[in-house]
Amino acid sequence: MKLLFRFALVAIFLAPHLVRSGEPLTTKSEFNSRITVSVIRGKSTRIEGGDFDDKRDRITFTIKLRNSDPNRSFPGLRVEFFLFGQNLLNPKALELLQKFETAVSLDPLQEFQTITPEVENQWDDTGAIFGSKYKGWYLLVYGPNGELLFEKRTTSFLDNLEGLSNVQVGGLYNRKLEPVPED
Repeated sequence: MKLLFRFALVAIFLAPHLVRSGEPLTTKSEFNSRITVSVIRGKSTRIEGGDFDDKRDRITFTIKLRNSDPNRSFPGLRVEFFLFGQNLLNPKALELLQKFETAVSLDPLQEFQTITPEVENQWDDTGAIFGSKYKGWYLLVYGPNGELLFEKRTTSFLDNLEGLSNVQVGGLYNRKLEPVPED
């Protein structure tokens, strides 16, 4: 009985230290303590088009993931990035301007960097109102088994993230990600 008790104590105290390199992620806290995620916006806004006040945004983002663990790799991650605009004709509607997805595997102390494709967005908020103006973005990182490990965003303008994977580029949605009919 004493031997079994001692073995149980040793197992409890040593188990967290027996993680081997290459084991899959299991929790959000493991991801957050070892991986640094940054999203940097690259943008140029120009006045161009048919009118002197028409605007055209050219938006790209640089997404970086850095593994700070010297012994552990993180294979099989999936990154989803969503770019939204505020529809100017219907202010309660959000338009999905871009949906970007990529697979990532991080070796120990490795950094992954990618640049999203450029989104060209035209809008005018004076006179002949049209288009959607940049609102913000969401970044989701999923583990090898499809579990959500990390979420980052500019501001919290959505009430429900569960339907985020089902939205279509160019579609109009409310804060709950329910489709909004075009007027």
